[in-house]
Amino acid sequence: MTERLPHNVFRAATELRREVANHSKLKHQNIIQLMGVVFELGNYGVILEYAPHGDLWRFIRKFCLVCHTRVIIGKVMEYV
Repeated sequence: MTERLPHNVFRAATELRREVANHSKLKHQNIIQLMGVVFELGNYGVILEYAPHGDLWRFIRKFCLVCHTRVIIGKVMEYV
């Protein structure tokens, strides 16, 4: 007997595939590289390049820039 998966599971899988395809095309020194994706027993994992200084959100919080998050993100996106 087969089970039907909820529609949102298929949507999430489609979005994940799209995100992986897009991220794998990005090659820039300021963008963490996608190293691989693992699918196992209905679970998935995304393997990214090591970020020695942590993620962007942690950096923003650490330096109390939360109120300027949109401005900073906008500037980052302009640079990329």
